[in-house]
Amino acid sequence: MDTAKKREENRIERERNPGSRVRDPGEIVVDDVVRREFDLIEDQVRFRFIQLGKAYIDILNIVLRETGQEGLIADVYDFPLALELGIPTKSGWSFMELGLSRIAATALQPEFPDSNLTPDAARRWLAGIEDIGTLRLGPVIVDELRRLKLIRLAG
Repeated sequence: MDTAKKREENRIERERNPGSRVRDPGEIVVDDVVRREFDLIEDQVRFRFIQLGKAYIDILNIVLRETGQEGLIADVYDFPLALELGIPTKSGWSFMELGLSRIAATALQPEFPDSNLTPDAARRWLAGIEDIGTLRLGPVIVDELRRLKLIRLAG
């Protein structure tokens, strides 16, 4: 079918059904272009970077073992995991291990007493908060903390 005929059919379809998403051949829709580019970044670039980062960490750990520097392995920052989770600190990862969403963990990030909390330390820190209102968190995040029984209930 030629392009002119397809455009005419699409025009008729849009007149019959104004809500139709029929597009003409060759028409550039900015939303589609942006979505496609974000998909490329997410699926290709970010995924590959995470995979290459994991390989780098594995190789670095092998070299540290082979050179008798095993003690340094614990200090290697797991940046591929940070990229994958979208949280840059071990405390943030610990909050997510407790069941919190990435959004909640990110909102708590400025309040972390340190950036290396274990899940148990994160649980204790949350349970020790006297007044959750002092953290100025949004109600959705406070509800999430309450639902997971990570904070004291007022009253």
